[in-house]
Amino acid sequence: MHNKLDDTYQPQLPSGFRFKKIDSSYLILHPEKPYWALVNEFGFKCLDLFNGSNSITDCAKILTEQYRVDFSTAREDILHFVASLKSSGMLEGKTASGMLQKTIAFTSVFLHVTDACNLHCKHCYATPYHSTTHNLSEYVVLKFLETFYSAGGNSLVLSGGEPLMHKNIRAFFNLNPNATIRLLTNGILLDDDFAKFLEGRDVLIQVSLDGATEAIHDSIRGSGAFNGAMRGITVLKRHGLLEKTNLCTTIMQQNIADARDIIALAHRLGIHHVRFLPVRKRGEASKNWLLLQHQVSAADYKKFYDSIATVALTEYPDMTISIGLSGLAVRRKELSVGNRGCSIGKNLIIDVNGNVYPCVLLMDPQYRLGNIRTDTLETFRSSSILHELVDAVHDRKDKIQSCRQCLWKNFCGGACLGEVHERFGSIWRTDEFCDIRQKLLERNVLLAAAGKGLGAREETECF
Repeated sequence: MHNKLDDTYQPQLPSGFRFKKIDSSYLILHPEKPYWALVNEFGFKCLDLFNGSNSITDCAKILTEQYRVDFSTAREDILHFVASLKSSGMLEGKTASGMLQKTIAFTSVFLHVTDACNLHCKHCYATPYHSTTHNLSEYVVLKFLETFYSAGGNSLVLSGGEPLMHKNIRAFFNLNPNATIRLLTNGILLDDDFAKFLEGRDVLIQVSLDGATEAIHDSIRGSGAFNGAMRGITVLKRHGLLEKTNLCTTIMQQNIADARDIIALAHRLGIHHVRFLPVRKRGEASKNWLLLQHQVSAADYKKFYDSIATVALTEYPDMTISIGLSGLAVRRKELSVGNRGCSIGKNLIIDVNGNVYPCVLLMDPQYRLGNIRTDTLETFRSSSILHELVDAVHDRKDKIQSCRQCLWKNFCGGACLGEVHERFGSIWRTDEFCDIRQKLLERNVLLAAAGKGLGAREETECF
């Protein structure tokens, strides 16, 4: 079989492809890759012809005989249909750019530059040291980043604590003007001088906002936090940086009913990207867990995911809204990344002591890859811990019993490995949101097939 689409091309569907009838159409899904196509009843019948032996001409002749149609019409229809299937990735022979790859190539570093913070948030996954500040040696970090950039890395995330409390935060921006740098901040310390410094740089600014009102936000982050964040956003607007800004909300008992208003606030402010994340049970959040989550059930989260996905689609179609549920990507662009959105094998997480981890959700001793003070990039790359995790990311969808027969396993991948481990202590299970994820995936596929905006999407970043 050759790949040039002409009369001699022999289309072949992969063995074991899956399908589901939806109204008068059929959703067909690749058995191994996150590819899909939506076909009508006649198209579904034609799939039997695509066995790798019949050429386009053969298929057209069979249709001519079966349905008494003109040969040239049948040929044109088959060529058009096969071209569409080929483009979707549903035919054998397409390079699987969206297929999960067992690759390790570090492109991003997530750097906790300090654990100092000007707030004391109830849900912080870190345990901030307000009296004793821990900063990594600037020399050690910059030297490591030089090596990282030289090896092909191109992205840096600056987190904390509050990264703007680092006395020489600008050094991390100045080291490589070509790098994409993402700043995760509570917004309070943003001023005109620093915003001017950011102008013209390849920078993304994430401002944490856990409520659309002062009452809700400050009940989580402390008195004055809301007004401080609003002042910071005003500064960013003054310097033309809102296009590079997103809001990030951690969902918990205090604000789960406020999400729609947070989106509306972002829209009014001129911010077009909002991210929602589930609260993590570690650090300060672990101490305050009953306060944050004791009345929030899995059913509440399912209702939240469904509601916000609908709001995003119907009320704010021009905004980018990530609802915080892993494994929802169905668009071709979102599936073009190697590990289907999982950062393991691509991202290195560095804590304030220089310890290196493969994922921000796996910052536990058992997953420590080494330390930038004593180890090299090659040490991290060759770590058996990392290789086992990369294998697990690839294999979970086929080894977790509840995932094996799921239509959507190649899209979801068994849910986020890090989230599942953090919540249940095992990477070899999925979460309790399979039903809502399946519902939203099917809806998103139908919308994508209709050429409509999806509204809500899941990002590849895990922070």
